[in-house]
Amino acid sequence: MKVRKMSPTIRKAVVLILFTSIGCGGGSTVPFTDNSQDADKYAQSVKQTVSDQVAAAVTSSEPADEISTLVALLEIPDNRPSGPHEPIYLEILAAAQKLTSECNAAKGKPEGLEQSLTELKAIADKLPGAVAENVPEEAQGATTPGDD
Repeated sequence: MKVRKMSPTIRKAVVLILFTSIGCGGGSTVPFTDNSQDADKYAQSVKQTVSDQVAAAVTSSEPADEISTLVALLEIPDNRPSGPHEPIYLEILAAAQKLTSECNAAKGKPEGLEQSLTELKAIADKLPGAVAENVPEEAQGATTPGDD
């Protein structure tokens, strides 16, 4: 009986298929926890989003665009889990809607914008959890004395 050798191209294809099938279906699965209805985890997410959008609005020439993200997030209550944080969401929503209107009326940055943003962030600080503070882009490359 004569044994035929595989061509190099076929051999590479077979090896590729084997490695792909081992890598993709190796039997291990990534555990998944559905936190979409966890009121506290959602509150932490909202707190981080407010922090991020406030930081972006400070430097933006169109702060209404940044704040409108918060309005879109919070204006439909069916999109979030109900829980003890609902009054805070409504307070954030009202402040964000007011600030968006002021920005639109000013066609950019209204007077007192930074104070309003600070107040908005203070409302969100009532929510549980910590936020990862945003570092302005120009400060990311800066060094502190002694770093040399």
